[in-house]
Amino acid sequence: MLGKRETEGVVVGAGPVGLLAAISLKTAGVDVQVYDAGQRTAAHSYALVLHPATLRLLERFGLAASCTDAGRVVTRLSVYEGAERTAELDFARLSGPHAHVVVLPQAHLESILEAALEKLGVKVHWDHRVQGLEPTAEGVKLTVARLDKVSTGYPIAHTEVVVDKLFDVGAGYVLAADGYDSFVRRR
Repeated sequence: MLGKRETEGVVVGAGPVGLLAAISLKTAGVDVQVYDAGQRTAAHSYALVLHPATLRLLERFGLAASCTDAGRVVTRLSVYEGAERTAELDFARLSGPHAHVVVLPQAHLESILEAALEKLGVKVHWDHRVQGLEPTAEGVKLTVARLDKVSTGYPIAHTEVVVDKLFDVGAGYVLAADGYDSFVRRR
């Protein structure tokens, strides 16, 4: 094991939930670090709808306008069965400044959130997998693996992910935002 880092809080997972949680913590004055085993924000552009309540939350951090500008504002949604319209939702009838939803690819939302986090002085540690959690008297000790890719083979190349370096991180709190198969939750 090489190196030891200390922080008040660690967010594991840099999807929309983890990034917004880190923004919220940093804005509240909490020293936070973010680790994600992936190479970057979502490589896949999953469909994403930001509802009025989500837009109000993003507004608290000055991010709603960026999301609205980058996405598609929808004020009305019709549901069809074949050629027949069977239902309609009119979001414009909602009260408040966000009487609409915004359709935005997940990758775009994550880029907006990551840029906001960087402005706050927090860098996302991509290619860093949390692979150990241990309670301590002060909080939690995490074992983090910095990942790298190694290519071998000729004439057919084979690439695999390997651990480049292991280090410990001491934290007061850990927030699990590492997805449906959460390592943190299982621990």
